[in-house]
Amino acid sequence: MHESKVSFRSNLCFIIIILLLCYPKNIRAELGGIHFYAFPGAWAMDVPDGWISQHHLRHLSINTWRDEDGHEQGNLGGFLTGIDYISSYQYIVKFGYIYHIGNRKQFQFTHLGIFPFANVRVKLTDNAAALTGRKNYKNSGPGDPYSYNSFGWHNKNGTVHLSAGFHVRFPFGEYDKDDPASPGLNRYEIFPAVYAHLRFPTEKSLWTFDIIQNFLWITENHDRDFDERDTMESNLIACYFPSKATRKVALFTQLDYMRSVNDSEIADNKIDDGDSWSFGAGLGMLYTIRPNIIANIKYSEDVAGKRYRMDKATNFMVTWKF
Repeated sequence: MHESKVSFRSNLCFIIIILLLCYPKNIRAELGGIHFYAFPGAWAMDVPDGWISQHHLRHLSINTWRDEDGHEQGNLGGFLTGIDYISSYQYIVKFGYIYHIGNRKQFQFTHLGIFPFANVRVKLTDNAAALTGRKNYKNSGPGDPYSYNSFGWHNKNGTVHLSAGFHVRFPFGEYDKDDPASPGLNRYEIFPAVYAHLRFPTEKSLWTFDIIQNFLWITENHDRDFDERDTMESNLIACYFPSKATRKVALFTQLDYMRSVNDSEIADNKIDDGDSWSFGAGLGMLYTIRPNIIANIKYSEDVAGKRYRMDKATNFMVTWKF
């Protein structure tokens, strides 16, 4: 029992997928793809068997974007046609089961359900408001749910963890094609990824690194005849535990690079956005409340890009292993 608690504390015991949304040049905010974000040890493969849950509070704001030359523009109107500003408060519930196989329990399976809820506010530009007769849109409700499954392995001393997984997004969230603040997107998404979690203990402290490479394939929204660009993403999380023995507190930073791999299409007409990219960074702190309850907080911001919106987000998460 003691080994299970220490294992949970050391690898933070949860699998979360980071999704960075790609907004099209359209009147719609498309906030339904609620951001999920990773934290240190999210892809460790020695999590104790059993049920796990997480409660995630998040605030997202978007009011700038980068043009084709990488220059920051003061509102979204040139990127999301008709949109001036987006703000969203989100509550995301994750619930799942983890188990191991093999004589030494070195192979781990993870199965999760992810259920987002959002309060979305969208402010239109003056020109768009003149056409629609409304300046502000507001909507609250469930976003599109996700399923996540992964399989991984760790070495005998627990310093190297490798895994692969995928999630599927289902178009079951609240959706209205005429409401730019709808939480749902009315489309499927498939998200395969490979992960590595590495631990480097020193005499008194511990460093961990999480490396992620993924691909996001997005199906067409037939209701709007819109097929958004697919993307690939590289992500690095570096974390420092001052005390290797207790692992009570940790500080971490996160770097994320995303780029498009093809062009978006509206009514079979391509939008010239296949070379767009973004780069973001985040800082966070982790605190172990109890051996089976861990909290963390993180602020992240996109700082560079081309033909991408610039996100700012604050996240608070509590993970409970039971």
